[in-house]
Amino acid sequence: MIQRKRNLKVLIVDNDDMLREILHFTLTRRGFIIEEAKNGKEALEKVNKSKPDLIILDIKMPIMNGFETYRHLRKNPDTKDIPIIFVSSNSTAGNIIRNIQEDLVEFIKKPYAINDLLEQIKRLLR
Repeated sequence: MIQRKRNLKVLIVDNDDMLREILHFTLTRRGFIIEEAKNGKEALEKVNKSKPDLIILDIKMPIMNGFETYRHLRKNPDTKDIPIIFVSSNSTAGNIIRNIQEDLVEFIKKPYAINDLLEQIKRLLR
């Protein structure tokens, strides 16, 4: 009998309810376990309770934006190696992220095709 690999957990962090719902539905259908957060503060609380395998992180959010959330995650030894896909409609943010020079970070510009997001997820989770 072939033992099946466990389903991977993805945390979607975005203040856009509709986008979170679409991603939740799409990724669940592909076998991922999904958790959601509306802002960075909520995301950090969820990560501390149950570490995800990957985080999809919007940049522009209330309470704590994506960059602040990223800094907190990278400072913590327990979360510093979680792969992150930043999402934003702002191209300038993409330039900042590309300068991070980290293997565990990707950027995708909103609006994006779900297949492009899935390719980035696959690349980061290898």
